Amino acid sequence: MAEQPSFPRTVRVEAGTRVFEPFFDLSAVTLAARQFASWRNSSFRFGLVTETDSRSLEGFGGEAHLHTGRHLVDDAGRQVLLAAVVEVRKDNVVITVRYTEEHVDRERVTEVAQALARTALRKAGLAPAAPGTPAPQASPG
Repeated sequence: MAEQPSFPRTVRVEAGTRVFEPFFDLSAVTLAARQFASWRNSSFRFGLVTETDSRSLEGFGGEAHLHTGRHLVDDAGRQVLLAAVVEVRKDNVVITVRYTEEHVDRERVTEVAQALARTALRKAGLAPAAPGTPAPQASPG
């Protein structure tokens, strides 16, 4: 059994979804892809203020990116905690999950943020099919 800290940890979970619609002659998927590409290198957009690290992720069924760094979690800027942000684009939907926790390392926040993003995709019906799983068939009629 893992040792438990004798003090409470600050943990913060934030999630958001953006669904793109067609705009004039641009498809919803094209708009989502363009927006996702423009956000990819914007750690500041996620509230990460120091020591940012960014990389692409595989296995999320679409485009996915991970940002890690320090995140200000109070209005006065007194509490700066390690955070990981996972952003996934699947077709015309972008899902963003930010996980912040006190007294942990980068590996921990990265692992939890990815697990939460996979859960969000699954709950939204956007998770990739497991290898060897047949694609869903449209119902007749």
